[in-house]
Amino acid sequence: AYLDESGPELVRVFFGMLSDSEDHAAQACRAALELRSRLNNLNQECETRWFHRLQWGVGISSGPMTVGVYGSLQHFFFSAIGSEIDYSRRLAHGNVRYGSDLLISAKTYNLVHSEMALRALEMFYDPEEEVMTEIYQLLALNENFREEDRIRRDYFWKGLILFREAKYEEALDCFSRSQVPGSDDGPTKFFIGRAQDGLSDPKSIRAEGHHELTEDGHARLIGLM
Repeated sequence: AYLDESGPELVRVFFGMLSDSEDHAAQACRAALELRSRLNNLNQECETRWFHRLQWGVGISSGPMTVGVYGSLQHFFFSAIGSEIDYSRRLAHGNVRYGSDLLISAKTYNLVHSEMALRALEMFYDPEEEVMTEIYQLLALNENFREEDRIRRDYFWKGLILFREAKYEEALDCFSRSQVPGSDDGPTKFFIGRAQDGLSDPKSIRAEGHHELTEDGHARLIGLM
């Protein structure tokens, strides 16, 4: 991997940029899972010492980019530009909305779904590309994903389908069954709240920037990520 930028607000790393790599997306996901483990340990220390927790989120997006050297002779950089860079940043910030930690794009999902345990979260419509896309939460390596975890993920997926069909009471039941007792699962908590909003005020769901082509598909405009 190539460390492109590192600072308090952003750490950006490119996989598969310095040399061709067929498993660059899987390498990125494995690095993100390891980073999550280390940051969770650091968070425990921060909470113990200073009673504060870090706010962080990882976004992974795969696709073509333009790579090269730019700048002046005195100060030049080797980096990349492309829409995937902006999208990965949107995904990283999207963790704030869902209470998640690791989000990946649909393109990355297609490259890693056989190796990684994932769950879908929300659909988006990109008016520039005129495509519908979905974002996913990276949960674990398949080899570390237990059967009980799979059962809870299946309940979450059923709840998501029911939520998209506006069957909010049934969705709430599935989301509740997907929770791990005693844990704080951000995305489950988020969609439980959305389903409760749907029960109390259905118009609030539709007022959240859904695209006209997706009145029955529950996709939001990608600019609202």
